Amino acid sequence: MADEMNSIPPRVGSLEMEVHTVRHRITVLEDTHKDIPHRVARVESAIERMPQIEAKLAEQGDMIKRGFIMTHGILLGAGGMWVIFNVGPKILQFMGAR
Repeated sequence: MADEMNSIPPRVGSLEMEVHTVRHRITVLEDTHKDIPHRVARVESAIERMPQIEAKLAEQGDMIKRGFIMTHGILLGAGGMWVIFNVGPKILQFMGAR
């Protein structure tokens, strides 16, 4: 009796199982990565906009700095006015009392 692997039907059956497994794996890979072209296009468009985004962030940072400096100046001015109105008359009284 000839060895079973030497006969054609078992070898063809084994090949069919291997081909089925390979096809299944390819299908799973394709399904997993089918949206890669769309995702890559989105990344490319984001990379193209990166300099504009950085410029906007720098501009916003400058606006925040200017707002902080302006707020600081307003608070200093308000504090100065408070000192003038509340402590000023006392200083004038002290200077006039001499």
